[in-house]
Formats: sequence, C-alpha cells, structure tokens
Amino acid sequence: MDVKLDEQRKQLRSIKYQAAKAKRHREYTARLREIVLSISVKNYLEWEAKRKGVEDGIGALGARETALTAELAQMESLIQSVEAELANLEAVHLQKRDALHDVRSKTEPPSRPSRTTPSASASSRTRPTAARANSGR
Repeated sequence: MDVKLDEQRKQLRSIKYQAAKAKRHREYTARLREIVLSISVKNYLEWEAKRKGVEDGIGALGARETALTAELAQMESLIQSVEAELANLEAVHLQKRDALHDVRSKTEPPSRPSRTTPSASASSRTRPTAARANSGR
C-alpha cells in the first residue's frame, strides 16, 4: 500500500505543480494584457495629440491662405489701378508733347535741311584751307 500511496503523492505533486504553473500562466497573461492595454492607451493618446496638432496646423495654414489670397487680390487691384493711372499719364504726356510740338512748329521758323552729312561738312571745312593755301602761291 505504501507504493500506491507514494504513486498518489507523486501524482498529487504533479497536479499541484501543473496547477501552480497554470496559475502563473494566468497571472502572466493578465499582466501582459495590462501592459499591452497600457501601451495601446499611451500610443493612442500620443497619436491623438499629434493628430490634433496637425489639424491645428492645417487650420492655421488655411487661415494664412485666406489672408494671402485677400492680400493678393488687393495687390492685383492696386496693380490694375497703377496700370490705369500709368496709361492716363502716358496719354496726358502724349497730348502735352503734341501740343508742345504744335506750339514750336507755329513759333519757330522752318529750319533749312542740311544737305551735307557730318563727314561731308568736315571735308568741306578742310577744302577752304587747301584752297587758301593754293591761292597764296
């Protein structure tokens, strides 16, 4: 009977060992689940903060785009008004130039057109001196 009792004790130790092992497995599994959940929550909060930051940045860029669009419209309007003013000033300039030309043409005697070119007049200046030199002989 001692053999049977020893065999049952051996089986009981094995069962207790397996039970302890199963208990540790449940504890480790529960701890692992807690760690995974904790890390997941931490990652979620980090990504949520990043997403909010990106959304805020997008909102700020949208506001900046709106402001720049308005500024661009003002600049284009200013360019158009300056171009219109320039066209008016050019028209006034042309009118005044034409009026000045009309006044000058009415007040100045007509000038004689020059028949010689600048090089011809330079050579004509040298001829009289040559003619004078010949006449002095």
